[in-house]
Amino acid sequence: MNSEETPSPDYLKGFNYGYMIAEHVPDLAKQLSTATGASDRFVGMKHGIEQFELEKSKSDVPKWLNPDRLKDLDSGPSKDKEDKVKD
Repeated sequence: MNSEETPSPDYLKGFNYGYMIAEHVPDLAKQLSTATGASDRFVGMKHGIEQFELEKSKSDVPKWLNPDRLKDLDSGPSKDKEDKVKD
């Protein structure tokens, strides 16, 4: 599916079901992710499971490894000699 295409209602329903299954019944999600099928709903379900796993793996990263923490360090005063004001 192209990124410009609107997903079908069956795909969206499957995506949402897959996401919820992965969140609440991980054993079933594991079994579904290895199953084969070609319907829009089934493909959406598999993508929903993958999306949940991706988000879960990102949230499992310790905060000290999160690249967003570096944004706070950039906002501090500069330590360059040229930026210091001489009296």
